[in-house]
Amino acid sequence: MPATDFDPLQAAEEDPVTPISGVGDRAYITFHPDSQRFDMAAVSTGKFTVQITGDNQEEVKKLVQLVISQQ
Repeated sequence: MPATDFDPLQAAEEDPVTPISGVGDRAYITFHPDSQRFDMAAVSTGKFTVQITGDNQEEVKKLVQLVISQQ
């Protein structure tokens, strides 16, 4: 998705977000208790935003890092 989608995506989160450093220009992860899933988003400013959702926090982080590193 476009890089400009990162801020609105983060603002729309209803559950608390935790900033993640070292992934893209900015990144966050959140846990959704209702679905028992982690949601992580990262932005490469001026290029793209990536969002991955899954039930394993470490796998979600690895996938986001992989996508961001391929730019």
